[in-house]
Amino acid sequence: MRVRREERVGEAKDWAAEVKSRAEPLAAEERPARRVGPGVEREEARPKEEETRPEPAGAAGADRAAERSDPWRALRPVWAEIDLDAIAHNVRALKSLIPDGTLFLAVVKANAYGHGAVPVAWEALAAGADRLGVALPDEGVRLRQAGIQVPIHLLSMPSPGQAELVAEYDLIPAVSDLEVARALSRAAAERG
Repeated sequence: MRVRREERVGEAKDWAAEVKSRAEPLAAEERPARRVGPGVEREEARPKEEETRPEPAGAAGADRAAERSDPWRALRPVWAEIDLDAIAHNVRALKSLIPDGTLFLAVVKANAYGHGAVPVAWEALAAGADRLGVALPDEGVRLRQAGIQVPIHLLSMPSPGQAELVAEYDLIPAVSDLEVARALSRAAAERG
């Protein structure tokens, strides 16, 4: 059974709303304005005067204020400091374990697992990676637009509708479906 894109988007919105309602510490009437689209905001709601509490001093107060301005922060109250030197070290260490002449593919899918695909990709390549792996064509396009010219492998199969994008940006697809193979063949033939 195929699920229409609109249904998946609706389900994702429902899921996000449920997660937000469980995680958000503020009552609905206290939620600050949230961006709904470019330049569009929901009406801002303010807590009643008698419900306001003074903010604690120091870091605790800053954390609580930040949480109020961004209710999603309650879901992930952490941050990551990315050490590109450590990434380069790890690539060199792994390369030292494989036979000479073996190609090394650095996987940078999902924005390099949240680390930033473009800077991680450049660092991995500088440290000796030979090629890159991404999950989706748009991730490969982003790397190409950043000037990366090494082979980029798609670790999941693109849809037939993405065949032209795959060909245009010289991505190496995973293929396990005849319809996708034919679409990729047509797109490649059209590009010459």
